[in-house]
Amino acid sequence: MKQHMILGKNRRDVEARRDEWISENPHITVIRVHRPKREPDSLLTLLGGRDVPRVSIIVEYELNAKSDGKKSDGETSSTLSPT
Repeated sequence: MKQHMILGKNRRDVEARRDEWISENPHITVIRVHRPKREPDSLLTLLGGRDVPRVSIIVEYELNAKSDGKKSDGETSSTLSPT
């Protein structure tokens, strides 16, 4: 089982990013989606204003056995996108 962390600015943003990530990775089977969790405050959140990710969700998943022979593990290098 693998885990993937998704970050967002608020609960609605992180849930939308979660849905987008799951739809972009049809070769995975989602085992469990954790509840949104508020990230601890840091200097970055104080200086970054409203555009800094403050909420995270962990998605536990497995790769499907029928992944068409591709060796991709379904993880992306970054879940953040410019807004």
